[in-house]
Formats: sequence, C-alpha cells, structure tokens
Amino acid sequence: MPDFFSLSQCLRALGAVIDTKHGQLLQIDRKPQTNAIPSLVVQYQTSMGERIREEHSLPNLYDYCVHLYKTRRPIVSLPDNSEAMRTRMVN
Repeated sequence: MPDFFSLSQCLRALGAVIDTKHGQLLQIDRKPQTNAIPSLVVQYQTSMGERIREEHSLPNLYDYCVHLYKTRRPIVSLPDNSEAMRTRMVN
C-alpha cells in the first residue's frame, strides 16, 4: 500500500489534477503555516494561455491519491510460459 502523504504521491495527484484541466505546470510551492493546514500551491497554464494559481490542502490531496489508487486498473500477470503471448501484447 503506498504512502499517500509521500511527496511522490502528492506530486502524482497534482499532476493528475492539472492533466484533467489540460494544463501545463509552471510552479509548485509548499505553503507551511503555523496553526494551519499544510498545502501546496500550483501555478499552471491552460491550453488557452491563461495562468491559473490554485491551493490544494494536503488532506484533499490525500483523498485524491486514494481515489486515484482505487481507480487504477490491476496489473494482469501472465503465466511464466507465455513469452510468445507477452511479445504479441507489447507489439
């Protein structure tokens, strides 16, 4: 089970969010504040050239990471003797 609070998982979730909006990432900032919920601030450019700045709290990113994990397709394992089948699937 992946650690959904890890930096790699948070970045994966942010990338998925920006991809769904057809944006291009420009900048990511961490926004640590005392007595506040930690968050990441992203700035991206839309396909129309508009620059957008959004703040994503870590609890929301955690929820989105879990959602992404649950919607991934399982990896299909092939029997050991099916190298020919594996070659056909890759080509």
